[in-house]
Amino acid sequence: MTTALMLMGGLLVLIGGIIIAIAAFQESFVWGLGVVVFPPAMLVYVFSHWEDTRKAFALVIAGAVLIIAGVMLGGGREAQNLPGPGERPRGRQMEIPD
Repeated sequence: MTTALMLMGGLLVLIGGIIIAIAAFQESFVWGLGVVVFPPAMLVYVFSHWEDTRKAFALVIAGAVLIIAGVMLGGGREAQNLPGPGERPRGRQMEIPD
């Protein structure tokens, strides 16, 4: 479940970022290049063009919240099959020869 949260969050961040980048390129090539190459420029662009970018920025924030929730709830432990705190390792144990 935590991996699904993080993947969904990453997808939302990606979609929101692409929408913001498209809007920035429509404004000017310099804005678009700045948004794609220099991430703080995205924040400057979003806040200076708030009416046009607020929905896309909301997608980015929602995605970031999902990613953080996924990390806090387990951090992709299912993908690595690692035991959680207080859990015993599952599966076959490695045997050390004498």
